[in-house]
Amino acid sequence: MAHPNKRAGYLFEFINDLDSRLRCPVCFMTLRSPFQTECGHRFCENCIKNVIINGDKRCPLDDTELSLQNIFQDVFCNRQILQLQCFCTNRNLGCEWTGHLRILEEHHKDCLFTEATCPIEGCNEKMLKRFLGKHMQEECMFLKQPQSFMEVGAQLADHEGLDGVMMLDAWVSEAL
Repeated sequence: MAHPNKRAGYLFEFINDLDSRLRCPVCFMTLRSPFQTECGHRFCENCIKNVIINGDKRCPLDDTELSLQNIFQDVFCNRQILQLQCFCTNRNLGCEWTGHLRILEEHHKDCLFTEATCPIEGCNEKMLKRFLGKHMQEECMFLKQPQSFMEVGAQLADHEGLDGVMMLDAWVSEAL
C-alpha cells in the first residue's frame, strides 16, 4: 500500500545496516517520530495516525483496536534513530559527508552539493552551490561587474545559506 502522507519515514542511506525494529511496517522506511501502540508495535507518527483517522483503526500487525488515546510517542526509540550514522543525500553528486541523522538537515544548509538558484536579479539558473561562485563571477548573463572580489563575496554572503567568502576562496583556489 502506498503511503499518502509525504512525511512518512526517513528514506536515507545509513552507514550500517538498519535494525528491522527501526523500520515502520506501514511505509517500510526508517521510523520518523516513532509512536508505539499499546500492543507494543512501533510506527511513524503520521503513519499510525493515518491508520487510526483514515483507516480501519486497527493495528496493521496484530489487528488490535487502536485510538489516538492508546498510542504514545516513543522518545527512546526516536533518540536511537537520530543517533544513526548516515550519508548525505547528495552522496550521488559527490558529497562525502557522514554524520548523525539528527544533524543531517543542518549539514544540508551548508552542503555544496545541494541545488541553489543564482541570486543575481534576473537570473534563475539552478546549479550546485559549489559552482555558484564561479557562475556569479564569470558566467551569469545578468552579472553586473563588481569592483572587487570582496563585492562578489558580499553578493554570495547575501544569499541565504551560503558562505560567500568560503565559496569565493574555493573558486579562487580552483582557478589557480
